[in-house]
Amino acid sequence: MSPNPPLRIRDIPLEQAAVLRRIHQLAALGTRLRQAMQARTPGSADSTRKFGQVSEVDRDRDLTEIHARLDGLPASWVDQACAAGQSGRAWTDELLLPAPRPATGRRNIKRVLDDTRQLADMAAITVAREHRLATHGVTAEPEPAAAGQLRRNMEAIWTRAAATATSIGMDRKQRARVFNAASSDVNERAESYLHDSLDDLNAQWSS
Repeated sequence: MSPNPPLRIRDIPLEQAAVLRRIHQLAALGTRLRQAMQARTPGSADSTRKFGQVSEVDRDRDLTEIHARLDGLPASWVDQACAAGQSGRAWTDELLLPAPRPATGRRNIKRVLDDTRQLADMAAITVAREHRLATHGVTAEPEPAAAGQLRRNMEAIWTRAAATATSIGMDRKQRARVFNAASSDVNERAESYLHDSLDDLNAQWSS
C-alpha cells in the first residue's frame, strides 16, 4: 500500500482551512504589534495601548488554538500556522501541511499535568509578588494591563486542561487527584518564591 500523499491547505475542509488561516493572521498581527511596541517609549501612553492590543490578540489566538485542537485539527497543523504567522511567512492554499503527529492517551495526560503545574506556578508567583508589593506599601496593581493578560492566560490554560481531561475520558477521581496535587503545590511554590526580590518576581510574573 502506497503512503498517503502529503496534504495541502486546499485539500482540507474549508472550515479547517479558515481556522488555520485565522491562527496565522492573529500570530502575524501579534508579532507586528510587538515590534511596534518595542519602537515606543516604555511606559508611554502609546506603549501601554499597544500592550493592551497585544494582550487581546494573544488571548484570541490562544483560544482559537484551543478550540482548533478540541475540534480535531492536528496539533502539527496548528503549530505550523502559528509559527508561520510569527515568522512572517505567507499562508496560501498551496502550503504543504506536516503529517499529523499520532495522539496518545499518555501524551494527553501529560498535557493535563503540565497545564495544571503551569497554573500552580503562575498562581504562586502572583501570590509572592502581591506579598512583596504589600511590603513595599503598594496597595493597587501597578500594571493592570499585564495583570489582566495574566488572568486571561490562566483562564485559557485552565480551559485547555479541563477540555483535554474530558476528551481523553479522565474520570472524576483522576481529575481530582491531578487538580488537588496542583493546588497543594501553590503553597509550597509560593513559599520558595517569597525569597525572590520584587524585580525578579516582576520579571517572572510578566514573562
